[in-house]
Amino acid sequence: MGAAVKVRVTPSRTASSGPGVFVFLTIGLSLAWLVAHRIADPDIWQHLTVGRTIWDQRAVPATHLWTWPRLGEPEVLPSWLFRALLCHSMPAPGTGACRRGAGS
Repeated sequence: MGAAVKVRVTPSRTASSGPGVFVFLTIGLSLAWLVAHRIADPDIWQHLTVGRTIWDQRAVPATHLWTWPRLGEPEVLPSWLFRALLCHSMPAPGTGACRRGAGS
């Protein structure tokens, strides 16, 4: 009888395997959904202002600087990262106001 030939088969990794594709598609679809919908938040200008301040000062403000009733009071911003990223990704229409601090 003939000698047995051992063939070792290793699974090949393709671009469609692994969690990377799922994460990439989830992020891509989320970003597409975000840019396709109009932001109807009445506080958008405050979010942009706080985001611009975070970029300009390179720090999260510890005191309230935005409205006179609470001016100077201690400020806790649980959404500081959202505001900084919003400002960095969406400058005020026609002004580019938030972009000025982002690249310097």
